[in-house]
Amino acid sequence: LSIIEDSEVLDNLPEIHENEADLWYCLDGEVEFICGGKIVNNEIINGIIYLVKKGDWLYIPVKEPHQHNCKKTARLVIIKVPKL
Repeated sequence: LSIIEDSEVLDNLPEIHENEADLWYCLDGEVEFICGGKIVNNEIINGIIYLVKKGDWLYIPVKEPHQHNCKKTARLVIIKVPKL
């Protein structure tokens, strides 16, 4: 479990976790996540965009490409869920 604060994160690279899922909870602000699709040249192609706001949860399964960007400031809780 971690609590992070993102501020003007506009160039976050996509990633894939082989052995853990991510469970995000937004404490404050707004964050844009791109999930799914494929990573090509450090970009996610054909992913789905989610705007996560205060009070929202987002679950990202194991091996799903994802990235997040934040235009202003957001506070988030991230829970790493180990692969079973």
